[in-house]
Amino acid sequence: MQPTRPGSGAASQGEGDAPRPRLPFVPIEATCPICGARVRNWSLKKSMFEVVESDLAGNPVRVKWTEAMWQWVRPMDYALWFCPGCHYADLPKTFQEEKARGKHFDLLQEAVRAQVAKPQAPLGLIGRAVDTGADHLTSSAAFLITLSGLLAQLTVKPGYRDIERLAHLYLRAAAYLGEKEPSGALDERVLVLLAHVRKVAPDLPADAADAEKRAVEQLDTICRTAREIEPRREVWLLRVIATLTRSSGRASEAPAAARRWFERTLGLRNEQRERLQKEKGLVGGAREKVENLLEWLGHQSDEARDMHQAVLEEAVKDELPRLEERLRDHHGPIPEELARTLLEEGFREETIRRYSPR
Repeated sequence: MQPTRPGSGAASQGEGDAPRPRLPFVPIEATCPICGARVRNWSLKKSMFEVVESDLAGNPVRVKWTEAMWQWVRPMDYALWFCPGCHYADLPKTFQEEKARGKHFDLLQEAVRAQVAKPQAPLGLIGRAVDTGADHLTSSAAFLITLSGLLAQLTVKPGYRDIERLAHLYLRAAAYLGEKEPSGALDERVLVLLAHVRKVAPDLPADAADAEKRAVEQLDTICRTAREIEPRREVWLLRVIATLTRSSGRASEAPAAARRWFERTLGLRNEQRERLQKEKGLVGGAREKVENLLEWLGHQSDEARDMHQAVLEEAVKDELPRLEERLRDHHGPIPEELARTLLEEGFREETIRRYSPR
């Protein structure tokens, strides 16, 4: 019998047997950057699958394998590495490359090591639930590893946390908690454990919408505090913020997020146009780079404008019943003085204009 999952063993191949299938799994050993233990994690051969569709966090949500027998394998589940000793989880490069460990990694090391000494600490409760003896990673195990990564980052004091890593982990958690496919459904016991641990670790997400909201908070912090940020990256961050604000059901906040994306994109377009006009010596590849950026910003501004119009319409529809209830004793058009009062109460100008008197 040919192996179809890591750790399942391989039968000897005799005469007349079918060729043994190529395994997509690669065991890789590395030293845990927190506790120093040698740990083995599974990686996937990227040559054996093609990412057809990714989510906003870059997680592959739809892939095409070169061999159909591996279609059940979800690359997203293997994106993080995990140490069963100290329960630390992070991107593979953090295990392999010192330069990828962030500015305050020494504080993270100290904080996680302190958690190891407390068996009932949230990190231990989640980490010990990860099934490291299975022959492959289930979605539930991968989700628990994601929560371990989150808890590790959250052990650090707020001013020293890696907010970009936190945003990434919250987006991963949102993907698992919002999974629609039965193959990726989380085990009920995992959800019960999450609810239990959240009592002492409230920064863990309660559901997909909560995870998205927390990711937005981290991404917004990056946009507001970064001293210098590359235009494409800034626009991408604002796009993700607007998209997540909308998808997490916050209709009242979505128009402002979309408008922020739209207005900043227009501002960056104007900056690049002025640059082309002022820097006459900008030629060749340098000029082409700016022109490509301008074209990309144009597409982004169109998408941002369309989203703003759509979410504003959604917000007005959501708000209109409340305005009608507010004006149930009022008859006829809304006078200017009442309109100002309604604006002060938080009603949108667009909703007030849309109002049709009985």
